[in-house]
Amino acid sequence: MLPSFTFMWRNPEHWDVVVNGSRAFRIRGDRKEGYWVHDERTEGPPFPRHGIGPFSSLHAATLWITSTLMKEDL
Repeated sequence: MLPSFTFMWRNPEHWDVVVNGSRAFRIRGDRKEGYWVHDERTEGPPFPRHGIGPFSSLHAATLWITSTLMKEDL
């Protein structure tokens, strides 16, 4: 079963992604310097803790997270 997830605005340039009640990713950054995605999943994230990026837009960062979470293991 795929996880349920929500994008939550914390404050300007700070977004959190909550998966089944726990923060799994955070997005930090701005248009000028780019956006960084930090993987905070507890089950051993496959991505570096220092972040993935920079992404050129908030949209690109959210697309990356969405495609990561919606991966179906068949």
